[in-house]
Amino acid sequence: MDDIVNVKQLMEALQVSRKWVYEKMHHPDPSERLPHVKLGRTLRFRKRDVESWINAHSRNSEVVTHA
Repeated sequence: MDDIVNVKQLMEALQVSRKWVYEKMHHPDPSERLPHVKLGRTLRFRKRDVESWINAHSRNSEVVTHA
């Protein structure tokens, strides 16, 4: 099973606010949205999906390997 994190763990790993996470999850353009999984009332994020999203949306050439 992939490494899966919750909102708080993602916030800590990326050093961003809860507001930033939710804004990226609800971006008006579906192709720009932060990938997530909703399990009942809880949100989870697959680390590999978040890493891919960061790499695709990065403005520089650095590649993220750990989210």
